[in-house]
Amino acid sequence: MRVASPTDKRLLIFANPTSGRGRGVGIAERLMPTLATGGFVPGLVTRPASTLTADELSVGAHAIVVIGGDGTLRGVVEQYVRVLGPAAVPPVLFIGLGTANVMQKHLGLRYARGALPTDVLSLLQNRHVRLLDLAMANDRVVLLMVSCGIDAAVVHKLAAARRGPITMLSYVPPAVETLFTHAYVPVSVRVDGRSLVEDRPALVFVGNVREYGTGFPVLRNASSDDGLLDVCVLPCSNPRQLAHMILLVLRGRHVHMPGVKYAKGRVIEVDSPHTVPVQIDGDAAETLPVCVRLLDARVPFIVR
Repeated sequence: MRVASPTDKRLLIFANPTSGRGRGVGIAERLMPTLATGGFVPGLVTRPASTLTADELSVGAHAIVVIGGDGTLRGVVEQYVRVLGPAAVPPVLFIGLGTANVMQKHLGLRYARGALPTDVLSLLQNRHVRLLDLAMANDRVVLLMVSCGIDAAVVHKLAAARRGPITMLSYVPPAVETLFTHAYVPVSVRVDGRSLVEDRPALVFVGNVREYGTGFPVLRNASSDDGLLDVCVLPCSNPRQLAHMILLVLRGRHVHMPGVKYAKGRVIEVDSPHTVPVQIDGDAAETLPVCVRLLDARVPFIVR
């Protein structure tokens, strides 16, 4: 889908100052002169998107460029949704500098790093847009995936210990610790008001895309623009069963295994009588219960 360019060519560049070990702001500053020569009026934002007002967000009329990780992207979109409404999110061009960059991979965006400014200018001028489903988990935006269980517990531990930029190796200590301390407690899952699972120890994944983390195809039947959320419930009551499930997921053989539940719907509710951590798009969220619901509005992403 191609969107006609408006006469207003203002845009905002959101750069996370810690992403890519501090490279985000430098990349933004490299882009701005080239974008200006192309007729754009770029503004640079380096503070958290959650601090921006409606007037400030409205400056990015033509498009917004987000430089950072998947969490940075989610935070920017979330502020637009909260302040201006779901339908007011401008076309988004994402330049991933996080640890996984799942959304950039999902969109198939590869940049000519040696000529990044001219590459970005071309993308913004052409503005080919792909509309992706938008969801909310309680009061937080979801672009990729929500999960509940041991993987979310690792994300929570990492967030508590984090003191700056991270790499994939940063996940190893909290993962090892969680493997030996995690309690596999019962959860219940409802899809559009119907019970899918009742009081069973399990890992729960809800989302728009197939990929998780470094590419685990947990929601292997998911489509990010089909107007539905996918949910996968993997039975898991001990570390041995966890290892077995991981192997099945890696091979794409988990969906039809006994005990695994896979469904699609617009409202997914997950609950437990116990404290179960939740992660959203790779960031620590709160704990269960969580209600993930699909919105009618979609987010326009700029693609090639």
